[in-house]
Amino acid sequence: MESILAQTLPDWELIVCDSHSEDGSWEYLETFRSDPRVRLFQVPREGIYAGWNECLRRARGRYITIATSDDTAHPEFLERMVGALERHPDVQLAACQFDCIDAGGRVMASAAKPRPNDCLGEWLDVPHRRSGLLEFLIHLIRGGSWTTITSVVFRRDLIAKTGHFLEHETPVVDQLWAAKAALHTDTLWIPERLATWRIHGGQGSSRWSRSSAWRQVELTARTLDECETQLPAGWRADPEWRAKLMWGAWHFYRSCYGLNRATLRRRPATFLADLVWALRHEPGYAVRRLAQGLTWQAPEYQDSSEYVMRLVGEWKVPWPPDKMEGI
Repeated sequence: MESILAQTLPDWELIVCDSHSEDGSWEYLETFRSDPRVRLFQVPREGIYAGWNECLRRARGRYITIATSDDTAHPEFLERMVGALERHPDVQLAACQFDCIDAGGRVMASAAKPRPNDCLGEWLDVPHRRSGLLEFLIHLIRGGSWTTITSVVFRRDLIAKTGHFLEHETPVVDQLWAAKAALHTDTLWIPERLATWRIHGGQGSSRWSRSSAWRQVELTARTLDECETQLPAGWRADPEWRAKLMWGAWHFYRSCYGLNRATLRRRPATFLADLVWALRHEPGYAVRRLAQGLTWQAPEYQDSSEYVMRLVGEWKVPWPPDKMEGI
């Protein structure tokens, strides 16, 4: 709330949909009722994405940012992001660089760890406009170009094209929403660290299991079904286009298995349990891993950044991005 109230762009509305919290949050938020920009609602407890959708349905502004409850924003976040979109009316979404912070709000060294969009290399330090098709590949194969939706501002009109977020699903279905959005717009990239992503043990995106990872595979396939007609004809002319676009989901799902030498050596019971699971659900994959000697050099463990850039070349995706000074 402090970072929202500190925004240098004063013309905003904050929509809060509280699902009958019992930790004092609602009582705290009610202290802001006197601010006409703050609109408070209580809604059924149906999960994070249902809450986001409740907020989106109530939004009246031209632009949207999803201010998740545990993250913060730089005071100039809205001013810089909205300003960029105002100057480029044909683009519907802007994203910025961000810092990882800990529970106390301190910037963490983990901010330097690889992120999904790191395949862009030195372009992450340059303001630019990048193709929606490139974004689509990164979202689908690398697992979400933005990493955190708190670093994004988009036009409200985009929701009419993408639909709302899937509810009652895996922790990061926003990645699939992002992939849909990328088929409707390029992305403006602002390299300034204007947002934060708080890292803590209780966050939803850290809770994964083999079953939820499998659900992500199913949802990715469903997304491709819904978006197939929007994909370039050149992509669909490739007889393996679907398998190539599913590569990231399969890669993530199989990373939930411990079918590697390190797990065998350090946690043999875990290795045995994962092997039994794989033999029941993916016998071909399990046998192949054993035949490969559990090496990380197998094709399915190819670096995903290299895989994205390989498809960029194969499918003639616009590259490099358009450098834009003063974005």
